[in-house]
Amino acid sequence: MPYLHTPISSLSGVGSARKAAYERMGIYTVEDLLYHFPRAYENRGDVRPLSDAKLDAYAEGGAKMATVLTVSTEPRRARLKNRMTLLKFRAYDDRSNEVCEISFFNQDYLHSTFTVGSTFRFYGKVECRRGSYTMTAPAFEPFVEGIGLPPLYPVYPLTQGISNKLITTHIGQILPVASAQAEDPLPEEIRAAEGLCTLGYALREIHAPTDFEALHTAKRRLAFDEFYRFALAMGTLGHTARRTGAPICRVDDATLQQFLDSLPYALTG
Repeated sequence: MPYLHTPISSLSGVGSARKAAYERMGIYTVEDLLYHFPRAYENRGDVRPLSDAKLDAYAEGGAKMATVLTVSTEPRRARLKNRMTLLKFRAYDDRSNEVCEISFFNQDYLHSTFTVGSTFRFYGKVECRRGSYTMTAPAFEPFVEGIGLPPLYPVYPLTQGISNKLITTHIGQILPVASAQAEDPLPEEIRAAEGLCTLGYALREIHAPTDFEALHTAKRRLAFDEFYRFALAMGTLGHTARRTGAPICRVDDATLQQFLDSLPYALTG
């Protein structure tokens, strides 16, 4: 069986419940998942100091931003009402010398992740009240100086039972092989004439863009494919109509007269 036709249930972590959830989105095979494109992208590459949260550009109540922080206190766990738990610690920003309090709900397992001295790129809503910064349940990635992190993070259309993290993980599993096996419908001369990238490149960059320029290149190619398929379909319909002609409607005089008599008015000349 070609890899693109492999059932979605073959991916790790896809049991009967997740298979059903994927199918609700019309995803039955690896190829279906490959063509399940992101609806938006988080610009996590635009890393800002915490002090930027004070700027007027950030609306009251906080706005999403990326920032690199180093954990400065041991995470503390507390039990709240309704059996909820709270994990809280502080992290500081070397560039602005500001400190942020970071909280996670019902994620006690993160206690051992945030060790004092470890550095992460956090992305989420930063609130600034009376000079104090807070983030609640931000996305995070370990940060090592000199080792780049993806600047653009894809956000996919979802359904109940399918998280963005799950789709991102599964896309990462299939993308290298699936994008290479996707058959490019455009002849090389058309791609060259229109300045378009290959289909494989477009599929890789639409899911894991290297930068904004690569993302634009991928979107342009995939948009061209949609118009190309539409033009081919319309051309086929036009050719069929020209070849077969309009259908002949045969009506006898009695039936025609019966129809005319049923009208509540007389026809003009």
